[in-house]
Amino acid sequence: MGLEVFNETLGLYGRMQQEGRIEGFDVMLFEPNGKINGCIQIHGSAEQLAAARRDEEFQRMTIAAALIVDDLSLTEGYANEG
Repeated sequence: MGLEVFNETLGLYGRMQQEGRIEGFDVMLFEPNGKINGCIQIHGSAEQLAAARRDEEFQRMTIAAALIVDDLSLTEGYANEG
């Protein structure tokens, strides 16, 4: 089930990128460390990211992931020009 939700999430982010709703995303898998196994960074303007968080499908995928992933969190961050 986890792999299915992961693949659906990547598909959603891919569609969002193709549609220009986000600039892109990166998937990171970490070496074993006892804290965090990986993350997905979504890149875009503040407006794009705010709209993504309000998107119904994005919210549905986040809920589906939260039911499977321990300690799932969405955290905003800023890089480069912000």
